[in-house]
Amino acid sequence: MKCPYCAGEIPEGVAKCMHCGEWLDRSRAPTARVSEVIVKPDYSAHGVYKYQITRGFFQRTDKLVLGLDAKDAAATAKELLPEGFRIDFSYGFHLLPKGRFSCPSCKSEYTECRRNIGCVVLFIVFISLGLGLLAIPFLPFTCFCFACGHKWRT
Repeated sequence: MKCPYCAGEIPEGVAKCMHCGEWLDRSRAPTARVSEVIVKPDYSAHGVYKYQITRGFFQRTDKLVLGLDAKDAAATAKELLPEGFRIDFSYGFHLLPKGRFSCPSCKSEYTECRRNIGCVVLFIVFISLGLGLLAIPFLPFTCFCFACGHKWRT
């Protein structure tokens, strides 16, 4: 038997041509799966609130939580509270300031961006007697989103 697509010689009754890879029997071909669409959450309406949890008198920890307002953030914080800790309501829930850039993943504006100034850059600035300071505004930022945890460079 000859393949109708490539005219290669194939055995009788095969479902797929061994030369060109075309399916001769379409009923036995695997069905194409519809790829899952990943929908990223939109945290643009949420705020990032900072609060403090305590255990005893000396063990205090700052935590971050998302919420539409302070009450929503407090309710979420109560659900996420580790065992043995309590929320220090005297410290309160403080809304973090918005960052310089919005997150490309979730569109949240609660980001932190820092310049990539490493040891090599500082060494070049030191060697150039301060003229390298003019290059610092052109260095890229490394950013972190408090809402979804996404990291990126600008």
